[in-house]
Amino acid sequence: MSTEFKVYIFSSDTSKWSESLVSCPAPEGFELASFAFPAVPYNGLLFWCSRDGSLFGFDPYNSGCYRFIQKPLELNTSFDNGRLGVSHGALRISQISYHFSLPFLRVWEFKDKGEEGGKWCLEHRLFVNELVLEKSPWFTKNIVKRNYPVVMVLAFHPNDRDIMYLVIHFKVVSCNLRRKTLEVVRELPDPQCFSLGNNVFNFVLPCWPTPIHSSPFL
Repeated sequence: MSTEFKVYIFSSDTSKWSESLVSCPAPEGFELASFAFPAVPYNGLLFWCSRDGSLFGFDPYNSGCYRFIQKPLELNTSFDNGRLGVSHGALRISQISYHFSLPFLRVWEFKDKGEEGGKWCLEHRLFVNELVLEKSPWFTKNIVKRNYPVVMVLAFHPNDRDIMYLVIHFKVVSCNLRRKTLEVVRELPDPQCFSLGNNVFNFVLPCWPTPIHSSPFL
C-alpha cells in the first residue's frame, strides 16, 4: 500500500513556506487523522500520529526520508484523549481511558534502537483518583476523586520524565507521576473554548550563557 500527501512547512530562517509531496509505502490500515496534532520533532524527523496512534516521521529537508513506528499494543484503537510528545529526549505517548467509570492514565516511552527498530514500554499506569493535591484537600476530594472528573492530557515536561500536564475540571495541573501528586498551575482563561481538539505547544526558554565577570586584577 502506498500513501501520498502534501506537507507545508514554514521556515523561520527563510520566512517562507515550502511544499513537499510525500509518497511512501504505508503499513496496512495506516491513515493520518483528519485533525492532526502538532508535529513532534524527534531525532531529526517530524512525527505525526495516525488515527490509531501509530506514528509517521518525516524529514522536512528530505522528502524521501521517513519512518513508521507502530503504536503501543495496549493503546486504544481510537487515539482519543491522548498526547504524543518528547520528554528528556524520548518519544512518549499518553492516554486517558476509563475503567469501571474511573479515569486512568497510561504513559508509554519508546525505547529506540535506531535501524533495528525499538519497542514501547509502559512507564506509568495510575488511576486519576489516586492523585493528591496536598495544598487543597477540597479539590482532591470533590473533583479528582469523583467518578467522572473532566480529565484531559495536555503535554509532557520537556526535561523531567516524572512530570506531565493535565486539565482537571478546567484547571491546568502539573502531575508528578512518581509521587502521584498534583499542583494547580492556573485556571483556563476561557473553559468554554477548550476541547479535546485544542493543541498545546511546548516552548522552552534556552539557558543563557554563564556570565564571566571581569577580573579585578585586570
